[in-house]
Amino acid sequence: FISHSWHDDADAKWAVLQAWRVDFRARTGREPLVWLDRACIDQAAIESELSNLPVYLAGCQALLVLYGPTYLTRLWCVIEIFVFLSMGGQQVELCPIVHANALPPPATFRTAAAQASRASDHARMLSFIEAAS
Repeated sequence: FISHSWHDDADAKWAVLQAWRVDFRARTGREPLVWLDRACIDQAAIESELSNLPVYLAGCQALLVLYGPTYLTRLWCVIEIFVFLSMGGQQVELCPIVHANALPPPATFRTAAAQASRASDHARMLSFIEAAS
């Protein structure tokens, strides 16, 4: 499962993803199989498709985080990590898309400060995290 922020630089994410792919192939002798939201979710029915997020995440062996400057500010990104770990996922691989010094330290993250594109999503996702914690 590839987790990333749509607000981070697409070219930087692509470059890091390709480097990760080359490393994966060298380690395993095969191409990786990945779940990528844009390719796997019907963009015309996002609301209904996202209710299946736990199923998608539960079927993944690992969570690949393309960690950029806006990643921790996006509530959907945080939800993906939360759900993956809640579903028993154990392998989270962080791939910074910029120099580590340019990234906010994860220790500074505050759930309530993360943003969603819509206010209704924000309130719903925060209540989901609170209920499951």
